Amino acid sequence: MWRALIVDDSATCRETIEAALEPFGMEVGHAADGHAAVTAATNEPWDLIFLDIVMPLLDGPAALAAIRGMGITTPVVLISSTANASAITPAVRLGGVSYLAKPFTPEQVRTYAAKALKQDTAVLGYAPDDSPVPLALDEELRQGAFLDHRDADLRTLGVHHQLVLHDLCNSLRPFRSLAT
Repeated sequence: MWRALIVDDSATCRETIEAALEPFGMEVGHAADGHAAVTAATNEPWDLIFLDIVMPLLDGPAALAAIRGMGITTPVVLISSTANASAITPAVRLGGVSYLAKPFTPEQVRTYAAKALKQDTAVLGYAPDDSPVPLALDEELRQGAFLDHRDADLRTLGVHHQLVLHDLCNSLRPFRSLAT
């Protein structure tokens, strides 16, 4: 299961991001300021961090500097209602992978999460693992048994294989009518 830490001084913003990630079954943690973010990032492993730039106590760039200073390389999506480049640029230089402007839609949150995790949104809800394709499924794939990715139980596959299967099914879609 993917784990995301959402850091924002607005409870509404944290809840909005959580609701957008919920359909993927993503486990979510919350922090209301930079100090809490640094503590959470230090104490638990996260796959992704959504980090507000402007917060009281410790702002996003200072929190990100502290997190990176501890050797934590978790991808960080920067979020803010400010369009001020002087506030955004330092956080990007510290390793923010992208910037999501408020207000945002649930679809934008999911897209940015998938991009930061280097995943397709179609498979984002499955746990990160490197498990091999089961031999029986591999044989069925060679025989062309799955012409639509919804026919396969993707939960049994590693993320890489899910993406390969998804691409394969999409490439076979034009031939589906020939098989029925």
